[in-house]
Order: sequence, then structure tokens, then C-alpha cells
Amino acid sequence: MVVSLLGVEPAQHWYWPDGQERPVHPRTLLRWVAAYRAGGLEALKPESRPHALRR
Repeated sequence: MVVSLLGVEPAQHWYWPDGQERPVHPRTLLRWVAAYRAGGLEALKPESRPHALRR
């Protein structure tokens, strides 16, 4: 599993671009890796992920 290879613990805290520290679930990390593999860094931008803008 990619998450275990990265050494990420469930709900590990990550620093986001806005400077806030937030927990990230391993499933989220797996989605990010899958998006990156499919479309590179462009696929990780919020504009290319409408579901990410719902909050």
C-alpha cells in the first residue's frame, strides 16, 4: 500500500498551502497519488477537482 510505503500514519497532520495544519486520512493520500499519476501536478489543483471546492 502506498500509504504504508510513505510511512504515513492515519490522520497524520500535514501543512496545507494556507499554512494551517490539518489531518489527512490515508485514503485521501491515495486519491492524491492516483490523481498525480493520472494527470500530474495539474490534476492536484483545486480548479481541476470541483469536489474539493465544495467546503
